[in-house]
Amino acid sequence: MSGQIKICGISQEAHAEAVAESGADFIGFVFAESRRRIEPWTARICIERAKAINPGIRAVGLFVKATIEDIHAIRDEAGFDLAQIHGLPSAEWLEQLAIPVWVTARVEPGSPVKPIEAGFIDASESGYVEALLLDTYHPTLAGGTGMLGDWDAARDFANRHPVILAGGLSPDNVGKAIVQVRPRGVDVSTGVESDGIKDPALIAAFVRNARGAFAALD
Repeated sequence: MSGQIKICGISQEAHAEAVAESGADFIGFVFAESRRRIEPWTARICIERAKAINPGIRAVGLFVKATIEDIHAIRDEAGFDLAQIHGLPSAEWLEQLAIPVWVTARVEPGSPVKPIEAGFIDASESGYVEALLLDTYHPTLAGGTGMLGDWDAARDFANRHPVILAGGLSPDNVGKAIVQVRPRGVDVSTGVESDGIKDPALIAAFVRNARGAFAALD
């Protein structure tokens, strides 16, 4: 399925409602060290409110260097539908986790992409991987940098694998990104914020512009 849209880094109920009302397919919550980190019980409130408005929306829990036990404990409390795992875990690790996942790789411009592809193929053998999320490389941050990604490398991946494009997307450039990369979906956090806070108007504009670009490709 193409045309998937995720709004990530939600930490307030009002913003969860805005994501649901926008018609986005996924709503993301950060359970890793970040200014957007959310407590599981707060995430559950946001998820329940979002699904009351848009029953089809799927909640994503984002993790960095978390254990299987931690992910399951947070999922039990928060109630998210799938996990976004930073890095490319082995198929064996994902089989133990045993929940739907997106695996995430950060692409450094000019670096070889074959190791990332090999890692994704290995992880996919678990049967739990739905997509590869390609984000912008940063030497210290796992994501949410607002920095533009390598669209050429992403297009190369998207020709062969289900790719969710992230990194520096905004309502202004998401249409161009979709046309150039042709990903399965797009993911945004910083690009729908004003002064570091989620902006319902930007969320709605991002979803509207992304939908238009995906429709044009179809």
